[in-house]
Amino acid sequence: ERYRVGKLERLPSTAAMRRLAPAWTKWVKEFKASEGHRRDAMMYGRRVQGIAGKQATVQQLPGALRKYRAICEADGHPVSFNRARAAAQAFLRDTTTRNDDVYREVQAIETLEMGPRKVKGGQSPAAAVAIAGKLPNDAAILWLTMCLTGMGPGELDGKWRAEGEYGLRIHGTKRESRDRLIPRLADFPRIGVTAQTVRTWLRKTKAGVAPYDGRRTFAHWMEQAGIVRTRRRLYMGHKAGDVTDLYEAHDVADFVPEDRNRLLAVLRPVVDKLTELVTDGDSVE
Repeated sequence: ERYRVGKLERLPSTAAMRRLAPAWTKWVKEFKASEGHRRDAMMYGRRVQGIAGKQATVQQLPGALRKYRAICEADGHPVSFNRARAAAQAFLRDTTTRNDDVYREVQAIETLEMGPRKVKGGQSPAAAVAIAGKLPNDAAILWLTMCLTGMGPGELDGKWRAEGEYGLRIHGTKRESRDRLIPRLADFPRIGVTAQTVRTWLRKTKAGVAPYDGRRTFAHWMEQAGIVRTRRRLYMGHKAGDVTDLYEAHDVADFVPEDRNRLLAVLRPVVDKLTELVTDGDSVE
């Protein structure tokens, strides 16, 4: 085919000649990401594969992705396409490398403009305490722990410990930057309740929140407390955003006591509520 169209200089790589569906499935199983991220990657892969056809090869991925872009643009679903494109780039990066023509072809496909972004903010201190009041004791403790630490649901059962007089070390595993030091606002107990149990109880409160909203709330509170952007990113476990972030990252431990005081000035009612719950010691069955 390449000889016929006069493009022998662009012979497809062996990786690009493999069938798309099994190659994508194998990649998802080995993809180093959270379970939710892998699940999304498989979902978007199936959507694009449905357009490409059962016998499609990796080389046909860009064409299928362009068709999916047109569908999403017509339906007003830019986020779906942009996420599918990101998944396709990750797949090709890991299976054909960035030097392959197929990767460069997908990279050249423009994302869809999403318009003004609606950022979902966190809860106010009073609202977080009110939600805790509707939960059984252990579920309330975990909810407030997430709000006061920025830990995601999957990190609650992981490794975290007090470090120094005012710090809390969270050994996140999602990526290297999620291993982080944050200001310790209270003595957080370990509770033998799963995030799924907390999710069920939060749903019953009809407050419209899920466990992960506790992490968003922590980010919101740090901004309210006046903590600078660079340190907020580090406390959340986000990667450095620019050269300034990289330069300032090593200094974060020096600012933990100061930022702890800033947070406590805003969050004392939340910390007092957590202390009250820990003292009560009522358990979720």
